This record gives sequence, C-alpha cells and structure tokens, in this order.
Amino acid sequence: MVAQDGAGDQLRKQRDVQRQIQRPALHHGVAADVPAHLEALRAARSRFDLVVADPPSFAPSQAALPQALRSYRKLHHACLRLVPEGGLYLAA
Repeated sequence: MVAQDGAGDQLRKQRDVQRQIQRPALHHGVAADVPAHLEALRAARSRFDLVVADPPSFAPSQAALPQALRSYRKLHHACLRLVPEGGLYLAA
C-alpha cells in the first residue's frame, strides 16, 4: 500500500496508524508532487488493485471552476492508468 500526500500533512498522521497495522512493511508513505509521482508510477509500470483519490478542492471560486475541472480530469486519468483490468478506482 502506498499513501501519497503532496503536502505531507497526512503522512505525519499515517505514521501513528502504520505502527498499528499488522504488516507495516507493506505500507509506506510518499510526500511528493502528485502528478509527477503518478507519472513515475505509470512509467515504472506499477499497478494497484485499488486506487483511492481524495484531492483537495481545486475550485475555491466559480472563476476557478474551468481549470479545476481540467485538473480533476488529469488526476482521474493518471490514477486510472494505475488500475489493472478488474481493479477498483474510488474518487472522493
């Protein structure tokens, strides 16, 4: 399991959870630029049976909505490229 957070805030909380899970070696966190990291995973031919995307709001105002929709499409497309046939993608 890979947990990624662009700002790293959630990764600090994750460390507490990681200490409690049964197989911590199978779980690690990455603080990185999300689009760049997703592209690196794709280039490495990484695949995940389950991908969950829970991005922050990209549209703080009505004026930002067109760009936000483009950003959401790019994010979802990048995530879906990591899901093999039969895998699941959850977008929050």
